[in-house]
Amino acid sequence: MPTSADVLRVPAGAAALLLVASPAWADGGHGGHGAVPDDGWTTTAIRVVALLATAVVAGAALLRPRTGPPSRRLTVLVSVVAAVAAVGYLVAVDRVLVALALAAVALATPRALQHPRRSVASGAVLAAALATLTVGGSLAVVRDRVTSGVPLLREVDVAGERMPILVTPQRPGWNLVHAGDRPVSVGTSRDPASATSRMPGAPGTWRQVWLPPGRSRINVGSGGRTASITVDTGRGSAASPQLRTDGPECASATLGALVSGGAPPPCPADRLDTADAAALRATVGFLAGRGVRSVHLVADGSPRSRAAALAVREATARAGMKITTAGANRPVVLVSGWSKADAALRQMARGSLRGQGAYLAPWLLSAPLLAIPAAQMLPLRFSPRAPDPLRYAAELRARFPDETPTATGYAAWRGSREDDEPPRLYAASLVTFMPSRTPAQHTHTGTSWLPGGTITVATGPLA
Repeated sequence: MPTSADVLRVPAGAAALLLVASPAWADGGHGGHGAVPDDGWTTTAIRVVALLATAVVAGAALLRPRTGPPSRRLTVLVSVVAAVAAVGYLVAVDRVLVALALAAVALATPRALQHPRRSVASGAVLAAALATLTVGGSLAVVRDRVTSGVPLLREVDVAGERMPILVTPQRPGWNLVHAGDRPVSVGTSRDPASATSRMPGAPGTWRQVWLPPGRSRINVGSGGRTASITVDTGRGSAASPQLRTDGPECASATLGALVSGGAPPPCPADRLDTADAAALRATVGFLAGRGVRSVHLVADGSPRSRAAALAVREATARAGMKITTAGANRPVVLVSGWSKADAALRQMARGSLRGQGAYLAPWLLSAPLLAIPAAQMLPLRFSPRAPDPLRYAAELRARFPDETPTATGYAAWRGSREDDEPPRLYAASLVTFMPSRTPAQHTHTGTSWLPGGTITVATGPLA
């Protein structure tokens, strides 16, 4: 007659399989990087123990008809293991009804050992659940440990391809989901999936989704396959409604901070940085020194833009310059956010906005804005070709391969470190490569701030 030790040996093969397969289950079925919990080792250990306990209880129940009346020792052992499995379900499984159902079957199994048919039935239920959890993770949605109420960066596996996804600000209300250059479908249980798309002045593709308070899931699809990630918006205040204007720039700053391991900063459009204000005043001084008597100013309604417009107006007044209307053929100074700057630069490229060059605020250093042919100049305190900016670009591409660097992302990546260099004007230009018999050296696209173009210093230090 088999002993309790024999009962424990039977599911050993299944247990070995579970040890191999459990990381995928602990990962929500995404295969490793898609939804790794923030406290990975603790949570993964709980899930592995729950799986092994399920194998033991299911094996004991299925073997009951061959073992005869269960011994007290075996009954106590199965009861303890069943309790461990039940606790593991409640901790590791996000769907409450599924967790309660599995826990109920596991806890009822020790009593079912007294009745062969009931024992086989409960063992079969647990074995089926075990197989489903191990193979596909489709029966239960694993609890991804995410920090509620802060932006979330995840890598998901869709149709065999890994793709990064940024959800910001991950608070109740409207949120932005940021993907790479290739559009993917994004949706929720309340919002049918639709493709991500371009946003003015921003790299990559985007979709705006409404998220409820607390935990929910976002579905990401590509190539006919779908994966999902868990989000937790918490119970705090709702997200800002200005996502379609300054949201992408805020997300770029968030991404820079997450890449460096820092905390997401406040949205850059919420205030004017002292160094940026000084750079704008220096730009006005440069134009005044060249005999320019008036400029055209482009601003928007954000707190930063209003403060920047005031700084430019004060600087032009001190220099004896004027702010002209859009019809004048004068230098165009842009202190708006990405969205309005994109519209103004496209007007200049078409000729509907006449201007003697576009002088961009430092935060408008974004490849989609610089790719518009409008003779852009920017006052920067760093060279995009310097070691630190190139390292930021490389680390950014390692975490978000399709992303291009931005000034706000670099500032967030850099953190509290300040650039001590005085501002210089940098010129952005697209490059047309001509066939040549001699090999040419070009900036590596993995670290270039302007793919297909260059950003080069055009002046000395500005006063």
